[in-house]
Amino acid sequence: MIRKFADIFATQAQDLEACTLEQFQIHLIEGFAIPTATPYRSSISDDEFIEQVNKELLEAGLIIPSKSAFASPVVVARAPGRAPRFCVDHRILNKITKGDSYPLRSVESVLRHLAGYNYYCYFDLKSGYWKVPIRKQDRHKTAFICKMGLFEWMLMLFGLKNAPVCFQRITDFISNQINSSQIQINCESEENKAAT
Repeated sequence: MIRKFADIFATQAQDLEACTLEQFQIHLIEGFAIPTATPYRSSISDDEFIEQVNKELLEAGLIIPSKSAFASPVVVARAPGRAPRFCVDHRILNKITKGDSYPLRSVESVLRHLAGYNYYCYFDLKSGYWKVPIRKQDRHKTAFICKMGLFEWMLMLFGLKNAPVCFQRITDFISNQINSSQIQINCESEENKAAT
């Protein structure tokens, strides 16, 4: 089956196009100050890592230079046995962002719907968040600061409030177009798993 429809599968990240079903939006609670920060102190090796990732993000079109008043700092997250991760500390932005009440599916509800089937397929939506565009008037709110300057995101990223909800809404729309009795999509991100 996969060989028959090989032309619809991406083999490289560049083959993946942006989603056109929805744009990620950031609605702020009124009356709060704009979050601004200076770059966190970091080691020479972390600075080199941040610079390398920043260049890759620019080349991939995921970020652009910014003139935003918003500025969230970058941090390098390290876990034993895992590669370092480039993260933007959007905690202050998230605190002043209005929530979205769209329901996230739990693993239990997905498993309940799958009961009784004989065959299951698993597809990893590689870089799925990075395929959802951020609404143009909200991009400046995602600005992050590092020693290379100030940059803003063009596409949705992990760590933003409502990002899992936005992705769930998109995947639910897709699954409803197919047949919800035959497909279940669970958008529980690693950050949500850690929180539960």
